Amino acid sequence: MEILKKLSYSFGALLAVVLFMSVSTLPNTSTPAPTKAKQTPLELFSNVRDALQSKASQSELNKAEARVLKIVDKKVGKWEARNAKRMAKGKKPVAGKSWMTALLLVIFVGVLGIHRFYLGYTWQGVVQLLTLGGFGIWSLIDLIRIITRDLQPNGGSYID
Repeated sequence: MEILKKLSYSFGALLAVVLFMSVSTLPNTSTPAPTKAKQTPLELFSNVRDALQSKASQSELNKAEARVLKIVDKKVGKWEARNAKRMAKGKKPVAGKSWMTALLLVIFVGVLGIHRFYLGYTWQGVVQLLTLGGFGIWSLIDLIRIITRDLQPNGGSYID
């Protein structure tokens, strides 16, 4: 009985934190907040590549920066080529989410639905959090769907 009491207190505290976070993220209508768009990994690496290329054009790169530029340029080139092929076929572009990260999240904290938040399915993540992953069944189904790559990120596909 003591264990159930502690579990109910823990679940209540977790629910209070989730509700507080959801209420605190609501927009304040009295003063408009500046909007800051999230960058995808592709955009972030493209910005790094552009900065290093502009530095390289001025001949100010050291050896480490030159190696980083070579690696980043190769990676961004692959991502851009992959996205171009996907868009030509009418598919969604790469979403910038790692399959391995999603898999590890569903294995270790699947009953909390954290993997759903990571993949961009916020409401399903909230429902999984409140029901403990559909009493474990929903998280098991998600594990299978992520292993088979059937559960893709919202608005795209995995990076790797």
